[in-house]
Amino acid sequence: MSDVRAGSRSGGTPQFGALLGDHLQTGNSIALGPGVAIGRHSQLNSGTTIPPTRVIPAHSVISNPLGADIHVRPRVSGAQKMRH
Repeated sequence: MSDVRAGSRSGGTPQFGALLGDHLQTGNSIALGPGVAIGRHSQLNSGTTIPPTRVIPAHSVISNPLGADIHVRPRVSGAQKMRH
């Protein structure tokens, strides 16, 4: 059994999950490493794995096609699409 005190296990490893921004949309079967931070109004596509300690800016679309490196691109809203 683990002894949890001040955010660490008895082995001395700090515990930290992920920081997820407001209005984040996620697909199925995602995996987030410890220390990941994803900005608000972002979209995390299905099957995406984000390695530990990555920081993703707000208004991003994150995908990980076929286990390749993650792809991060700006998210374009409907209003922005109509202007182009």
